[in-house]
Amino acid sequence: MAYERQLPFTVTGDLTYERRAWRLTGRIEVDPSFLRHLSGTDNPDSGRS
Repeated sequence: MAYERQLPFTVTGDLTYERRAWRLTGRIEVDPSFLRHLSGTDNPDSGRS
């Protein structure tokens, strides 16, 4: 979804090259901030009066 909408999407982990392919291994973490951007909740002032 992030790729189709050209939104930044961050995943961290250990990047290794195995069997002619790059893979993320170890502890893999996904930054879900692009989901907040999609839902409109990324604005710190939203919901305040």
